[in-house]
Amino acid sequence: MLSTVNKSLTMNATSMINEKVVAYMNATIPQSGNVNINKTIQDKQLFEENKEEVLNDFAEFEKIVYEKAEE
Repeated sequence: MLSTVNKSLTMNATSMINEKVVAYMNATIPQSGNVNINKTIQDKQLFEENKEEVLNDFAEFEKIVYEKAEE
């Protein structure tokens, strides 16, 4: 017997440098609104060499996610 159906929104992004993936980002926004954001560094060397740009990508992704969560 089906008792509950939960609805959520999933968002994904990548941070790229010179057409190479440096990091993956994903977020889940359930109906409850409790946002879950994950970030995974794919290429540590590229991340270290471009840390400021990648961290800016992380911040931009978080901003987009939280804006979506407020809708």
